[in-house]
Formats: sequence, C-alpha cells, structure tokens
Amino acid sequence: MKTTSKGFCVSSIIFMGLMFSVLSYSQIALDDVVSRWDFDQGDGAQDSVGGHNGELNGDPKLVDGKFKKAMSFDGKSFMKVDPEPFKFNDPQNFSVSVWVRVKVRSGWQRIYNCWRWGGYFLGELAGNGGLELRMERNVPNCDVNPAGCLLIPVDDVPLGDWIHVAFSVDWKDEVRLYANGEEKASSKIDGPFKYWSRLHNENTTVDTLGIGARIDNGPTEFFNGDIDQLVVFSVALTADEIETIFESGLGDVLAVSPNGKLAVTWGTLKAK
Repeated sequence: MKTTSKGFCVSSIIFMGLMFSVLSYSQIALDDVVSRWDFDQGDGAQDSVGGHNGELNGDPKLVDGKFKKAMSFDGKSFMKVDPEPFKFNDPQNFSVSVWVRVKVRSGWQRIYNCWRWGGYFLGELAGNGGLELRMERNVPNCDVNPAGCLLIPVDDVPLGDWIHVAFSVDWKDEVRLYANGEEKASSKIDGPFKYWSRLHNENTTVDTLGIGARIDNGPTEFFNGDIDQLVVFSVALTADEIETIFESGLGDVLAVSPNGKLAVTWGTLKAK
C-alpha cells in the first residue's frame, strides 16, 4: 500500500505539474480572434474563426506550407475580403500574425492590405528594402511621417525561407513590428488611420482588404510567394505572445481557460 500510495502521489505531482505547465502558456480569448485563415480547408479562402471568407482571383494554389497547407500567390493572383471588420482605429487595439515565404523581389508587393490611399498594409518594399508595415495616420503620407513606416531589413527576409511576421497596434503605447519573434521596429501612434482616397475625397472609404495584392487601385503590386496561418486579433499582442506563436505555431482551442473563457492556447499542438 505504501508503495502504491507513493506512486500515486508522484503521479499526481507529475500530472499537476503538466496541468499547470499547459495553463502557463499565453492565452488569448477566442473572442479576440477576428479572423484566422489557415489555408487548410476547402479552396483555402475559408476563415475558420470569424467567417470572413475570401474570394480568390486569378490562380492562387494550395501548396505545402509551414503548417499543413499554405496559399501560393504567383504575382498575378490575390484574395479579396470584406474590409469592414478590419478597419481598426483608436481605441480598438489590434494585431496581425502571418507566416510568409517571399519568392521574388520585384518592386512593391502587398501581403496584407487594408488600404485605400490610407489605412495600413504589410508588404515587400520596393528596391529590395525588406518588409514594410506602412500606416496612414493624420499626416498625408509616409514620406512626411517616416515613423509611420516600420521596416524588417532585407537581410532578415531570405528568399525561399519561411519568416514569421507580426505587428501589434496599441493606441496608448506604440505599434511594434516583429520578425521571427524579435522586435525589429516600433513607433508612437500620433493619430487615427485615414481610410480614404486622396485621389477623390475624405468620404471615399476603403472598400477592399487584399491578401496577396493591392486591390483598391488596381489590382496592382501583386505578391509572389506563399502565405500561411494569417490571423487578425482585436488586441495588441505582447512580445511574449508573439514569440510563442513564432516558436510553436497556432495551438489547439481549449474548452475552458483559467478565467472561464474559451481560449486559444499557443504552443499546445502544432510545434515547429
């Protein structure tokens, strides 16, 4: 009996340790996930969380991805999504996380584009400059306000390799841009995004969310490469949360988190 009791106690301690280890992972309420495109279901355009399914244009293809499948864009294809759920502004914080594999460097290429001559986008910078996050705020453009342009240097974006890119926007703090879990740039936020067209007037709102291209004035600036696990959050992710996503990918959905909410737990399922 003593041996059994000791064995039971040891097993209990191990079990409890494992349980608390799982609960120690960074957790985000499911309600804070606006959209999640894994490119694993159907034709790849399905949003598995928010139901904001995309419309494929051209001939993007599903290929082997960082995790399961990814969407491969050939420099003349894209995915179009209703932009309304993604037009964030003060006081609504938000973040975007995505795996990207750049195949060709050939001028401007839009990866994630919520923009109509204003707004925000993530893309390959012209002139082989790296990856840029550009934000149109209360100034005419990025040339006037260089702090609105955050850059991942080209040396951190090797052709043909997967790179995890994320950015978080906290209106009371800063916007931060990350590559492979490491912060690369940040800036203060000095005003709301402008979702309008300078070609027309301030009442012309952004009417497109493009994945793989700029489609408010085209389509133009096509991306030539692969995209996997594109997720949009309605919170500003912390540095630790972004690092965990990079290290472990997107995890399972737990039934209940410690605070009683449904939660997404990073690092429990899809390890690198």
